[in-house]
Amino acid sequence: MSLQQGNTCIYIDETDSVFPKQFGPFLENYVERIGLPATSETIKRARRTNRKKFMKWESVWIKMENRRTQNTIHDIEALNYYHVDGHDLKRNILKRIWRPLPKVRDNTCTKLEDYIKGEEYIAISMREGDKTKEGFKFATTEQYVEKVEEVIPIHFMGKVPLIFVATDSCEPLYRLREARPEWKIVSECDRVEQHGYDLQEQTHWSQEYLDTHYEKFFVELFAMAGAKVWIGVTYTNVSWWVYFMRENTEEQTFYLLETEELSTAPLSW
Repeated sequence: MSLQQGNTCIYIDETDSVFPKQFGPFLENYVERIGLPATSETIKRARRTNRKKFMKWESVWIKMENRRTQNTIHDIEALNYYHVDGHDLKRNILKRIWRPLPKVRDNTCTKLEDYIKGEEYIAISMREGDKTKEGFKFATTEQYVEKVEEVIPIHFMGKVPLIFVATDSCEPLYRLREARPEWKIVSECDRVEQHGYDLQEQTHWSQEYLDTHYEKFFVELFAMAGAKVWIGVTYTNVSWWVYFMRENTEEQTFYLLETEELSTAPLSW
Protein backbone atom coordinates (compact mmCIF):
# COMPACT_ATOMS: atom_id res chain seq x y z
CA MET A 1 0.00 0.00 0.00
CA SER A 2 1.19 3.51 -0.68
CA LEU A 3 -0.16 6.42 1.31
CA GLN A 4 -0.17 9.78 -0.41
CA GLN A 5 -1.70 12.91 1.07
CA GLY A 6 -0.96 16.15 -0.69
CA ASN A 7 2.72 15.97 -1.58
CA THR A 8 3.62 13.45 1.13
CA CYS A 9 4.36 9.74 0.89
CA ILE A 10 5.69 7.17 3.34
CA TYR A 11 8.25 4.41 3.19
CA ILE A 12 9.90 2.17 5.76
CA ASP A 13 13.66 2.46 6.11
CA GLU A 14 15.24 -0.77 7.36
CA THR A 15 18.81 0.51 7.14
CA ASP A 16 19.37 0.26 10.90
CA SER A 17 17.29 -2.88 11.39
CA VAL A 18 18.87 -5.76 13.32
CA PHE A 19 17.31 -8.19 10.85
CA PRO A 20 20.20 -10.06 9.17
CA LYS A 21 21.02 -7.97 6.12
CA GLN A 22 22.26 -10.95 4.11
CA PHE A 23 18.64 -12.18 3.94
CA GLY A 24 17.18 -8.91 2.67
CA PRO A 25 14.66 -6.63 4.40
CA PHE A 26 12.32 -8.12 7.00
CA LEU A 27 9.27 -6.92 5.09
CA GLU A 28 10.26 -8.66 1.87
CA ASN A 29 10.72 -11.92 3.76
CA TYR A 30 7.43 -12.04 5.67
CA VAL A 31 5.13 -9.05 5.18
CA GLU A 32 3.54 -7.30 2.23
CA ARG A 33 5.01 -3.89 1.47
CA ILE A 34 3.94 -0.98 3.65
CA GLY A 35 4.36 2.36 1.93
CA LEU A 36 6.50 2.99 -1.13
CA PRO A 37 9.65 0.93 -1.79
CA ALA A 38 12.87 2.68 -0.79
CA THR A 39 14.10 2.09 -4.37
CA SER A 40 11.23 4.03 -5.97
CA GLU A 41 12.10 7.16 -7.94
CA THR A 42 9.80 9.20 -5.70
CA ILE A 43 11.71 8.22 -2.56
CA LYS A 44 15.14 8.53 -4.16
CA ARG A 45 14.32 12.00 -5.47
CA ALA A 46 13.08 13.12 -2.03
CA ARG A 47 16.25 11.82 -0.39
CA ARG A 48 18.50 13.53 -2.93
CA THR A 49 16.83 16.86 -2.28
CA ASN A 50 16.74 16.30 1.48
CA ARG A 51 12.95 16.39 1.55
CA LYS A 52 12.60 13.63 4.11
CA LYS A 53 11.55 13.28 7.71
CA PHE A 54 12.36 10.20 9.76
CA MET A 55 9.75 9.47 12.39
CA LYS A 56 10.88 7.62 15.51
CA TRP A 57 8.42 6.00 17.88
CA GLU A 58 8.97 8.77 20.42
CA SER A 59 7.39 11.29 18.05
CA VAL A 60 4.00 9.62 18.44
CA TRP A 61 4.38 8.65 22.08
CA ILE A 62 5.64 11.60 24.13
CA LYS A 63 2.66 13.83 23.33
CA MET A 64 -0.55 12.26 24.58
CA GLU A 65 -2.63 13.74 21.74
CA ASN A 66 -0.51 11.82 19.20
CA ARG A 67 -1.17 8.41 20.71
CA ARG A 68 -4.73 7.90 19.43
CA THR A 69 -5.74 6.62 22.85
CA GLN A 70 -8.99 4.98 23.86
CA ASN A 71 -12.02 7.29 24.23
CA THR A 72 -10.45 9.99 22.05
CA ILE A 73 -12.08 10.79 18.71
CA HIS A 74 -10.17 11.31 15.45
CA ASP A 75 -10.67 12.15 11.77
CA ILE A 76 -8.38 11.11 8.91
CA GLU A 77 -10.03 12.61 5.87
CA ALA A 78 -7.63 11.06 3.36
CA LEU A 79 -8.66 7.58 4.53
CA ASN A 80 -12.34 8.43 5.00
CA TYR A 81 -12.21 7.97 8.75
CA TYR A 82 -14.50 10.34 10.63
CA HIS A 83 -15.23 10.47 14.36
CA VAL A 84 -13.40 7.20 15.08
CA ASP A 85 -12.29 6.12 18.57
CA GLY A 86 -8.51 5.98 18.97
CA HIS A 87 -8.34 2.23 19.60
CA ASP A 88 -10.79 1.45 16.78
CA LEU A 89 -8.65 3.58 14.48
CA LYS A 90 -5.57 1.51 15.36
CA ARG A 91 -7.46 -1.72 14.69
CA ASN A 92 -8.64 -0.48 11.31
CA ILE A 93 -5.24 0.82 10.23
CA LEU A 94 -3.52 -2.39 11.32
CA LYS A 95 -5.89 -4.49 9.21
CA ARG A 96 -5.39 -2.23 6.21
CA ILE A 97 -1.60 -2.02 6.12
CA TRP A 98 -0.18 -5.03 8.01
CA ARG A 99 -0.53 -8.21 5.97
CA PRO A 100 1.79 -11.22 6.15
CA LEU A 101 2.72 -12.60 2.74
CA PRO A 102 0.26 -15.17 1.31
CA LYS A 103 2.72 -18.04 1.84
CA VAL A 104 3.16 -16.96 5.47
CA ARG A 105 -0.60 -16.68 6.01
CA ASP A 106 -1.30 -20.08 4.43
CA ASN A 107 1.40 -21.82 6.44
CA THR A 108 0.26 -20.10 9.63
CA CYS A 109 -3.39 -21.02 9.17
CA THR A 110 -2.56 -24.65 8.36
CA LYS A 111 -0.42 -25.08 11.47
CA LEU A 112 -2.93 -23.28 13.68
CA GLU A 113 -5.80 -25.45 12.48
CA ASP A 114 -3.77 -28.54 13.40
CA TYR A 115 -3.78 -27.28 16.99
CA ILE A 116 -7.27 -25.81 17.26
CA LYS A 117 -9.43 -28.04 15.04
CA GLY A 118 -12.35 -25.66 15.30
CA GLU A 119 -12.46 -25.56 19.10
CA GLU A 120 -12.95 -22.47 21.22
CA TYR A 121 -9.82 -21.87 23.25
CA ILE A 122 -7.88 -19.65 25.61
CA ALA A 123 -4.58 -18.18 24.44
CA ILE A 124 -1.92 -17.45 27.04
CA SER A 125 1.11 -15.24 26.37
CA MET A 126 4.10 -16.02 28.62
CA ARG A 127 6.92 -13.61 27.76
CA GLU A 128 10.34 -13.96 29.42
CA GLY A 129 13.60 -14.24 27.43
CA ASP A 130 15.47 -10.96 27.06
CA LYS A 131 12.95 -9.20 29.31
CA THR A 132 15.17 -10.40 32.15
CA LYS A 133 17.71 -7.77 31.06
CA GLU A 134 15.07 -5.06 31.44
CA GLY A 135 14.43 -5.92 35.06
CA PHE A 136 10.79 -6.97 34.78
CA LYS A 137 9.28 -9.24 37.39
CA PHE A 138 7.46 -11.93 35.47
CA ALA A 139 3.92 -13.08 36.12
CA THR A 140 3.92 -16.36 38.03
CA THR A 141 2.50 -19.70 37.00
CA GLU A 142 0.00 -19.34 39.85
CA GLN A 143 -1.27 -16.05 38.38
CA TYR A 144 -1.93 -17.67 35.02
CA VAL A 145 -3.68 -20.63 36.64
CA GLU A 146 -5.85 -18.37 38.78
CA LYS A 147 -6.88 -16.23 35.81
CA VAL A 148 -7.71 -19.26 33.67
CA GLU A 149 -9.85 -20.70 36.45
CA GLU A 150 -11.52 -17.30 36.86
CA VAL A 151 -12.56 -16.96 33.22
CA ILE A 152 -13.71 -20.56 32.65
CA PRO A 153 -17.14 -20.11 34.28
CA ILE A 154 -17.55 -16.72 32.60
CA HIS A 155 -16.75 -17.74 29.03
CA PHE A 156 -16.77 -21.56 28.84
CA MET A 157 -19.70 -22.66 31.03
CA GLY A 158 -17.39 -24.13 33.63
CA LYS A 159 -15.59 -26.52 31.28
CA VAL A 160 -11.82 -26.21 30.85
CA PRO A 161 -11.22 -25.43 27.15
CA LEU A 162 -8.22 -26.05 24.97
CA ILE A 163 -5.35 -23.77 25.98
CA PHE A 164 -2.78 -22.44 23.51
CA VAL A 165 0.45 -21.13 25.05
CA ALA A 166 2.55 -18.60 23.15
CA THR A 167 5.99 -18.07 24.63
CA ASP A 168 9.51 -17.10 23.61
CA SER A 169 10.88 -19.48 26.23
CA CYS A 170 9.44 -22.97 26.66
CA GLU A 171 10.16 -23.23 30.40
CA PRO A 172 6.98 -21.34 31.45
CA LEU A 173 4.95 -23.80 29.38
CA TYR A 174 6.53 -26.74 31.20
CA ARG A 175 5.76 -25.13 34.57
CA LEU A 176 2.12 -24.61 33.60
CA ARG A 177 1.74 -28.22 32.47
CA GLU A 178 3.29 -29.40 35.71
CA ALA A 179 0.88 -27.26 37.72
CA ARG A 180 -2.20 -28.45 35.77
CA PRO A 181 -1.39 -31.77 34.06
CA GLU A 182 -5.09 -32.44 33.47
CA TRP A 183 -5.47 -29.42 31.16
CA LYS A 184 -5.22 -29.85 27.40
CA ILE A 185 -2.40 -27.42 26.55
CA VAL A 186 -0.88 -27.02 23.09
CA SER A 187 2.02 -24.87 22.00
CA GLU A 188 4.49 -24.27 19.19
CA CYS A 189 7.10 -25.25 21.80
CA ASP A 190 6.11 -28.84 21.07
CA ARG A 191 7.44 -28.30 17.55
CA VAL A 192 10.19 -25.69 18.10
CA GLU A 193 12.27 -25.78 21.27
CA GLN A 194 13.13 -22.24 22.30
CA HIS A 195 14.79 -20.88 25.44
CA GLY A 196 14.33 -17.12 25.28
CA TYR A 197 14.60 -14.60 22.49
CA ASP A 198 17.02 -11.72 22.20
CA LEU A 199 16.53 -9.47 19.18
CA GLN A 200 20.26 -8.89 18.76
CA GLU A 201 21.00 -12.62 18.47
CA GLN A 202 19.17 -13.04 15.17
CA THR A 203 22.02 -11.33 13.30
CA HIS A 204 23.93 -14.59 13.78
CA TRP A 205 21.14 -16.94 12.73
CA SER A 206 20.96 -18.97 9.54
CA GLN A 207 18.10 -18.44 7.08
CA GLU A 208 16.60 -21.77 8.16
CA TYR A 209 16.69 -20.91 11.87
CA LEU A 210 15.32 -17.42 11.17
CA ASP A 211 12.40 -18.79 9.14
CA THR A 212 11.64 -21.37 11.83
CA HIS A 213 11.56 -18.67 14.50
CA TYR A 214 9.22 -16.37 12.58
CA GLU A 215 7.05 -19.26 11.46
CA LYS A 216 6.51 -20.03 15.14
CA PHE A 217 5.94 -16.36 15.92
CA PHE A 218 3.25 -15.88 13.27
CA VAL A 219 1.40 -18.99 14.41
CA GLU A 220 1.43 -17.62 17.95
CA LEU A 221 0.27 -14.16 16.85
CA PHE A 222 -2.72 -15.49 14.96
CA ALA A 223 -3.52 -17.98 17.71
CA MET A 224 -3.67 -15.12 20.22
CA ALA A 225 -5.71 -12.97 17.85
CA GLY A 226 -8.30 -15.68 17.26
CA ALA A 227 -8.72 -16.99 20.80
CA LYS A 228 -12.05 -16.53 22.55
CA VAL A 229 -10.10 -15.32 25.60
CA TRP A 230 -6.54 -13.98 25.83
CA ILE A 231 -4.43 -13.82 29.00
CA GLY A 232 -1.02 -12.14 29.14
CA VAL A 233 1.17 -9.38 30.50
CA THR A 234 1.90 -5.70 29.92
CA TYR A 235 5.68 -5.88 29.56
CA THR A 236 5.79 -6.96 25.93
CA ASN A 237 4.75 -5.09 22.79
CA VAL A 238 3.32 -8.37 21.50
CA SER A 239 0.40 -7.94 23.92
CA TRP A 240 -0.55 -4.62 22.38
CA TRP A 241 -0.13 -5.86 18.83
CA VAL A 242 -2.43 -8.77 19.60
CA TYR A 243 -4.89 -6.44 21.32
CA PHE A 244 -5.34 -4.49 18.10
CA MET A 245 -5.44 -7.65 15.97
CA ARG A 246 -8.37 -8.94 18.01
CA GLU A 247 -11.99 -7.99 17.35
CA ASN A 248 -13.46 -5.37 19.64
CA THR A 249 -16.14 -7.08 21.74
CA GLU A 250 -18.60 -5.71 24.26
CA GLU A 251 -17.62 -8.31 26.85
CA GLN A 252 -14.11 -8.44 28.25
CA THR A 253 -12.02 -11.13 26.58
CA PHE A 254 -8.55 -9.59 26.97
CA TYR A 255 -7.03 -10.05 30.43
CA LEU A 256 -3.73 -8.57 31.59
CA LEU A 257 -1.98 -9.87 34.68
CA GLU A 258 -0.52 -7.44 37.17
CA THR A 259 3.10 -7.80 38.21
CA GLU A 260 5.10 -6.10 40.92
CA GLU A 261 6.17 -3.10 38.83
CA LEU A 262 3.28 -2.86 36.38
CA SER A 263 -0.47 -2.61 36.73
CA THR A 264 -3.04 -3.46 34.09
CA ALA A 265 -3.33 -1.76 30.70
CA PRO A 266 -3.35 2.02 30.61
CA LEU A 267 -5.75 3.74 28.23
CA SER A 268 -2.69 5.65 26.99
CA TRP A 269 -2.04 2.75 24.61
